Amino acid sequence: MKYRWKLFILLLGISVIPIVGLRTFGIHNVHIMADALTAQVEKAQQDEAKNRLTTAMGGYAKNLGAIREQFQMALFFQAFAVRQRLPESPEPELLPSTGETRETADWATARLEALTPIYRAVSQHLGNLILRQCTGLANGAVSVYPPGDTSSSGVDPHRQPWYKTAFQETMTPWSKPYTDPETGRPVIAVSLAMEGKDERIFGVTSIIVPVESLLEPALSAPELPAGTLIFLCTLAMRPETGNPGARILVHAVRSETGGAIVPPEKSLLWLTSSDDDQQWAMLQDFASRAYHIREMPYNERPCFWVYGPLPHHGTVFVFIVPRDKVIRPSNQVLATIRNRLGRVEIMTAGFLVFLVVVAMALALAFSRTVTKPLEALSQATQKLADGDFDTRVDIRSGDEFGKMGRIFNSLGPQLKAHYQVRRSLEVAMEIQKNLLPQAPPEISGLDIQGMTFYSDETGGDYFDYLCIGEKHAQRLCVAVGDVSGHGIPSALLMATVRALLRFRVSMPGGLDEIISDVNRQFAQDMEESGGFMTLFLARIDRRSRRLSWV
Repeated sequence: MKYRWKLFILLLGISVIPIVGLRTFGIHNVHIMADALTAQVEKAQQDEAKNRLTTAMGGYAKNLGAIREQFQMALFFQAFAVRQRLPESPEPELLPSTGETRETADWATARLEALTPIYRAVSQHLGNLILRQCTGLANGAVSVYPPGDTSSSGVDPHRQPWYKTAFQETMTPWSKPYTDPETGRPVIAVSLAMEGKDERIFGVTSIIVPVESLLEPALSAPELPAGTLIFLCTLAMRPETGNPGARILVHAVRSETGGAIVPPEKSLLWLTSSDDDQQWAMLQDFASRAYHIREMPYNERPCFWVYGPLPHHGTVFVFIVPRDKVIRPSNQVLATIRNRLGRVEIMTAGFLVFLVVVAMALALAFSRTVTKPLEALSQATQKLADGDFDTRVDIRSGDEFGKMGRIFNSLGPQLKAHYQVRRSLEVAMEIQKNLLPQAPPEISGLDIQGMTFYSDETGGDYFDYLCIGEKHAQRLCVAVGDVSGHGIPSALLMATVRALLRFRVSMPGGLDEIISDVNRQFAQDMEESGGFMTLFLARIDRRSRRLSWV
C-alpha cells in the first residue's frame, strides 16, 4: 500500500474515530438512561400490580368473611325456625329411648315440612350460594329444600360425615370440601347442632354450599384483569408421586365482561408450575394458611400467583394473573424517549456521514500535498540505486521535504566518490589476494596448508612459502606476519615487507641476517609513520630434520 493511502487512512481515522466514539458513547449513555428509566417504570408498575392484587386478595377475603357471616346468620335463623316448629313437648318425643316408635319420627317430619317457607326465604336471600338446605333429627326425621328423595344418600343428612361431626362440636362447623353424591358437584356443608332443654343434641340443621359459588366475588373484583384464572383448591397427596399437591376443586376464568365462569377442563386435576421451588414454597404457605403473592410461570407464561386460605377446612383460593395483563412493557413516557432517541440517532448518523465526506476530502488533499515530494524522492532514489549518480530532485519548499531534497542532491556526488573508492578497494583486494600463495608447495614428507581471512577488504595479514627451488629441494622457509592496523595502509606495508623479504631470501645468509637486513630497510621507510609488523620466519631442513626460526 502506498504511503499516500496510509496517510489518508491515518488522517481519516484521526478525524472520524473520535467523532464516532463520542457519538457511540453518547448514544450508549442515552440507552443506559432509557433502560434505567424503563426499569424504574417497570418496578413501579410491578409494585402497583402487587398492590392491586393485594387489594383484590383482601377484598376477596373480606367478601368471603361477609358471606360466611351471612351463612351463619341464615343458619341461626334456620335453627330458630326449626325450634319454633317443634313444640315444647317432652324431650322423649324428640329423643326417644331405644324403644321409640316410628310414629314419633313421622310426627316430627310432618312438623318439619312446615319449614319450606323459611327455607325458601333463606334461599332467595342467599341466591345461588346455596345448593340445598336440610335438617335431620336424631329420631330419623328429615326435612330437605328443594324437596327431593330423602332416601337418596346425597339428600339424607344422616348419611353425610359432617352430620356426625356436628354432634361433636358446639360451634358452627364448616366441613371439608367433598363431592355431593346427588349432583357430583364439589360442595361444603355449614352445620349447626341443636340442643334440647337437657342440653342434649337432638338434631342438625345445615346449608349445603356449592364451592363454585365462592368464586362469584372474585369474578366481580375490579382489581382482577380479564384472563385471570381463579382456582379453589385443597391440599391432598398426589397418588402418582406420594407428594402433597394442590387438588383443584373448581376453576374459572374472568372474562372480558368480568362475570362469566368458564367451565374447567375435566383433565385439570392438579395446579402445578414449572418452577418447582416456588411451587413447593406455595404448598408450605397453603399448609400454614398464609397469604402471599409469588411470581412463577403457568403453562410457560410469566404470571403472578395470589393465594390465601378460605374460612373452610383445608381450602385455599388461587388467582393466577398473567404478568402482561397488569404490567405493560411500555408506556407513553418510554415511547416518547425511544422516539426521540431514534431521531437523535438518525440526525447524528447523517451529521457523521457529512463529517466523514469532508474529512475524506481534506485527508486526500493533504495526503497528496505531503506525498508528492515523497514520490519525487522515491523515484530519484530508485535512479540513484541503479547507478545514476547525477540524478537530482526539484523540491522547492522551506519545510523538512525541502531539506530532504537538498540532502538528496548532495548524496549523488558523495556516492560517486565512494563508489570510485570502492572500486579501488576491490582492485587492491584482488592484487593483495594475488600476492599471497595460491596453493601450498608439494614437498615429500611434509603436509603443508596455509590460509588467511581479512576482516576488511584488505589487511596486513601475511604468510608466504620461501626458499623453494631445485637448489633448495631439502629446505622450506615459511613466513607468517601481521602489520599493525587494518585496511589499505596495512596492505601497503605488507606488500613492502613481502618484496623486501623475497628479495633478501634469494641471497646467501642465515635467517638472522635475512631478518636484520629486512628490518633495517623497513625501519628506514617507517621511521616517521610509527607502523610496524610482527614477523615469524622459519626454515625447515628435511635432510637434517631441523627447524630454525626467527
